[in-house]
Amino acid sequence: MDTRDQYLEVDLMNIFRIIRKHSRLVLFTILIFLLPAFYLSFFRKNVYASSFKITSYLIQPQQNLDNNQSFVIISPMEIKKFVSDFSDVYNCNSKYMNGENNGKPLPFKGLKEASAQVSSNAQSVEILLKVYNPKEINAIADFLLDYLNHNEYIKHIKNLEEEKLVKLKNEYELKTKEMEKVKEVFFDNHHGGTQVYNFNIYNDILQAYKTGIYIDSRVRMPKDFVYLTRPLVPLEPETGYVKYFLLCILAGFLAGSFLALMVNKFEA
Repeated sequence: MDTRDQYLEVDLMNIFRIIRKHSRLVLFTILIFLLPAFYLSFFRKNVYASSFKITSYLIQPQQNLDNNQSFVIISPMEIKKFVSDFSDVYNCNSKYMNGENNGKPLPFKGLKEASAQVSSNAQSVEILLKVYNPKEINAIADFLLDYLNHNEYIKHIKNLEEEKLVKLKNEYELKTKEMEKVKEVFFDNHHGGTQVYNFNIYNDILQAYKTGIYIDSRVRMPKDFVYLTRPLVPLEPETGYVKYFLLCILAGFLAGSFLALMVNKFEA
């Protein structure tokens, strides 16, 4: 063992002796630091967290029939803002919170916070709920989903999209019928000859049919937000107090040891 290691060992032993000598001071400091942990464990409400994913036709990429570019009807970032608004209005600390919703009692009383996470290429929105009563998680999630589906802005966008799709569907149905008539005229004039194929009429009709089917599928697609995954009811709080107790004990021990060294220095 070299000299440096010997000095280090001696210093550590001296520190240990000083801490033992002033053990009451160290213990008292630890107890002082434990007070916040005791406060949290006895007076602060437990917070339970759970998440779930929702999706809708409105936030999924659609194909623009004019230029084949993809687009979304409503940006997932807008949904994130609506979830934030929901949290502001319905969390139990809100000044707007009175236990009712348009005269009807709310199915929950313990929402702490609702937030949403959206990735850049997301076709769904992940919602995080923080609640005081884990039994209310499913009720809050259902209420939030209903809140989004009855949002006036979202309802307006849904109505516009449905009107546009129905109009497009009718236009392509009419276009297909007209092209069928053109095909019959060419077929009759050429007595079934191969000249009909020169006009690519069959390819045009086939493409029109495909587009019509695509539009029809968009018309039939549900526009409401639905669960992609449902929230799980947590059994334990989001953050256990054991962590706070251990941190407070460690901080108290370090602070108490420092005080013991200072007191020993003044006593010398």
